[in-house]
Amino acid sequence: MFGAQGWIWGSSFLFMAVLFVQPDGGPAPALAWEISGVFALVGSAFLSFELWRKRVRLHLVLERDLVAIYRRGHRVRTIPLKAVKEERGDFLLLLKIGVALGTIGIGLLTLGILSGRDHGNPLGELALLGLGTACLTSLGAALRAKFFRTCLRLPGQGAWSAGKAVLVDPSRWKALVMGIPG
Repeated sequence: MFGAQGWIWGSSFLFMAVLFVQPDGGPAPALAWEISGVFALVGSAFLSFELWRKRVRLHLVLERDLVAIYRRGHRVRTIPLKAVKEERGDFLLLLKIGVALGTIGIGLLTLGILSGRDHGNPLGELALLGLGTACLTSLGAALRAKFFRTCLRLPGQGAWSAGKAVLVDPSRWKALVMGIPG
């Protein structure tokens, strides 16, 4: 998960958890509490992962023709600069996901607004509006990661056997490659 996706979907799941247990004049049924618990668990997992990821952030430091990788102030490993590859995301895949997120987001927002005219269930309206907003925000975060960030692939080794992907600001990557402090 890159960028803000974990924050967006974790918050959305917690929002849905709260909506499921809101009583409509009486106590919420047991099924509503169970569904709410699942939503709360998934939302908490997303947010916990994002908090952990923020605490153990990687820092890349250029040392001659090597890139030193630091985590929590300690050097994790050093790799040659040429081993760091700039990855371009698949535009067709982004287009497919973008069309789906955009269509679903606009559809949910439209349903939420239209159902408000009928003075129906206000919690249902909030759920539709919240999920529509989450879809469109997720689309915005994906577009930002694609067009305004550079994805670097660090080679794998040992515990990093699959390698790591790091999103960086393009100007910082250029500064790192050119050896300009930034």
